[in-house]
Amino acid sequence: MKKSFYLKIFFSILISLITVRLVSNKVFVASTPKVNPDFYYTFVEIADRTQNKIASLFHNRKTQPYLEAKDQIAQLEDKAKTSSLNKIAQGVYAADTDVGSVYTVKVGEIEWVKHMYLIKGENITIYVEKGKEPPTEAEVIKDKVFYK
Repeated sequence: MKKSFYLKIFFSILISLITVRLVSNKVFVASTPKVNPDFYYTFVEIADRTQNKIASLFHNRKTQPYLEAKDQIAQLEDKAKTSSLNKIAQGVYAADTDVGSVYTVKVGEIEWVKHMYLIKGENITIYVEKGKEPPTEAEVIKDKVFYK
């Protein structure tokens, strides 16, 4: 009885360590205590994939229509992505298809101008598209969370 108790504790700790190793890269940014702002979307994606894997094991009547609809949506997205895109602005491309609208932003093609601010002893660097007005220092202070 004692042996099974210790085995349960050992396997619990082992599963916890494996979970932390797999999930910590998605939750935290570059092994720092800062939480990844896209974690929610990553979590939803992981949960969706897990649900699909579990559903594919059972293939019951309730999950089959869901899986078929998900496949159809993926096919429609692929069709939209392969359509020819028109250049809207420097580095921005868009197209309308029978599926919907698609756009792509190629950051490498856009010319950026670097603006640096010193706020409360902290250097904040903002890149603004060439030809656009940079934000004022008051705007940077107000929206500082977005520029870290």
